Amino acid sequence: MLYSILLYAMPLVTVVVPVYNRDRELRRALRSVQNQTHRDLECLVVDDASQMDIAGIVEELDDSRFRCIRRATNGGPTSARNTAFAEARGEYALALDSDWELYPWGLDQGVRRLAEHPSVDIVCALHLLHEDGTLFVRVKGGERIITPEEFRTYEPAPDRVAMVRRSVVDLWLSIPGEYFALESGYWITAELAHSSLALDEPWTRYHTSSTNRVTPGLKTAQGREHALRDYATFLETRRALIECGPCVSMDRLLEGMHFQLVRVKHPSASVAAAALVSRGIAPRNSIALQLRMRVDGKLRRTPRVHWV
Repeated sequence: MLYSILLYAMPLVTVVVPVYNRDRELRRALRSVQNQTHRDLECLVVDDASQMDIAGIVEELDDSRFRCIRRATNGGPTSARNTAFAEARGEYALALDSDWELYPWGLDQGVRRLAEHPSVDIVCALHLLHEDGTLFVRVKGGERIITPEEFRTYEPAPDRVAMVRRSVVDLWLSIPGEYFALESGYWITAELAHSSLALDEPWTRYHTSSTNRVTPGLKTAQGREHALRDYATFLETRRALIECGPCVSMDRLLEGMHFQLVRVKHPSASVAAAALVSRGIAPRNSIALQLRMRVDGKLRRTPRVHWV
């Protein structure tokens, strides 16, 4: 009897929300979770050592499905998500940034698609930009399954929202090293090991004008420091992934790392160069390509719609 009660109490979906010093945006995100048509959930809000009362915002919801986890020191969105993943009880998980809001059907769609496709462990849907209704990504031909072999041939896509099975969460938690904000390595790891279902439908609205971002950008000294530390950690601990064989996303990640490390004459630049060589890429040619892209302004004029 007790086992049955405990089993019943386990939520099907865990929603993870990392946050740092956000009030209005967090309230909007959490309301969107409360408004889901799928009700069997828990929401873990990870306060990444904010200077404001995040726990109080969560308590105001008066909803036992929502819980705040307070971190003693600020470690960035990646480590904040991992803090929540380690405590997640759901069979499925979805990470929601605090400047996103879920459309009411988001969780229901993820649960339904994972149930329909037992061979798929990741379901990726789209962001809709709040200011102009533009999508970051579109899926050619509508929804389709992408195998690890197919993923190897694809250019990296901008951010999407995804629901994953517990097996993916466990894989992420096994990744060595501490990261402030390096999501690419986590997603490459997952998509090289698990098939994904790409959906041509939005689950979230992305509020790009939100203030107090969790992650400082590369244009700030703090942002550069965090990024360089993440790059060095990745190059030191992820040799097996770096040597994963043909993978366009891995090539692009290492090229970007190498370029940034060379610019500041970081000691890990030589490690990044060696990683590129091991993948058949000439570091000098990679740097030249990055420079041309910046001179041409292509990075600043990336099309809003990116096809998968």
